[in-house]
Amino acid sequence: MTDLAAAIGRIQLTKLASFIEARRSHAQAYDSAVIEAKNLYVPARLPGARHSFNQYTISCSNRDATEAWFTKCEIETRIYYPTPAHLQAPYNSAILLPVTEQAAREVLSIPVAPHLKEDEVSQIADALRGAP
Repeated sequence: MTDLAAAIGRIQLTKLASFIEARRSHAQAYDSAVIEAKNLYVPARLPGARHSFNQYTISCSNRDATEAWFTKCEIETRIYYPTPAHLQAPYNSAILLPVTEQAAREVLSIPVAPHLKEDEVSQIADALRGAP
């Protein structure tokens, strides 16, 4: 790491708590929208645990249609882990992990960055409500 990157990182660390709180606020708005959605779910969260929401990931039975819907709504999505680790070349194991494999087929992440404005969060929440 360069000295410049380290200096920037030190300043960013002072903002970390506010970044996480902004992400949690966005996630709360999305959670409310997902409850109203037809075919979307969020992974279960453990009681008492506090999520930092580096990503906000939804699960959908028809990811391609859901991804197309968000594209139509001009909302970027990401599939961070399309291939489960146990099926990647370094591991390429014969172990069957059906829940992991299903999640890899169904999950989709949506924007949750702390810099999102209120109207952008509302636009994403509206898209969640209308997702196929």
